[in-house]
Amino acid sequence: MSIALKVMPRDLNGPTGKQHRRTGQIPAVFYGRGIENEHFLIPVKDLSKVLSTDEHIIELSIGGKRQELALIQELQKDFLTGRPIHVSFLKVRKGERTWMTVAIELDGEAPGIAEGGDLIVNLREIEIECTPENAPDVLHVSIVALNVGDSIRVRDMKLPSGVTVSEKDLDLEIVAVHEHREEAEPELVAAPTEVIGKEGETAEGAAAPAAAPGAAKKAESEEK
Repeated sequence: MSIALKVMPRDLNGPTGKQHRRTGQIPAVFYGRGIENEHFLIPVKDLSKVLSTDEHIIELSIGGKRQELALIQELQKDFLTGRPIHVSFLKVRKGERTWMTVAIELDGEAPGIAEGGDLIVNLREIEIECTPENAPDVLHVSIVALNVGDSIRVRDMKLPSGVTVSEKDLDLEIVAVHEHREEAEPELVAAPTEVIGKEGETAEGAAAPAAAPGAAKKAESEEK
């Protein structure tokens, strides 16, 4: 699956990225093995539509003259507003396997929750390897058989045809149902207080401060 996105070539000697963003255009770069980097401008409204989907493979229409398949490799956002400020596209080719990150979606309801257990989600996305033609929008994981104490790991997933994951990720836990445990209330311990009455005296009921070492001997010598 792929989604179309129209882009226009950008002249790096022209306006700055900041000036383009003021007019609703987002700067982008397109790169890949065996090609020179190309710079584009994308209408922010069109980019927002693409980002709102689960599609991973983008079909770039460059100036209305040619089409290229690409993968969003990096999306830079303004740290205050969260708005996109720059996009990096990686060229992909039909029939050529590449790595991409896809979301994991849980389907159904776990019986263990009705038994009083807690559903713990540990993994919400994972890297997969596949060709652009076989790229899934999301990976679905059914939790309808999860009872208390059960879990699902990456190795338990049913992957679409032509899709693989790294061996190092096979033992990662995606989701589990744990026995519910009530958190104990922390005990409040009152801090020790000292109540002072008249000068040099402790108030009634308060413990007198301990004498400093050697104070008694000093007092005896003074009386003599």
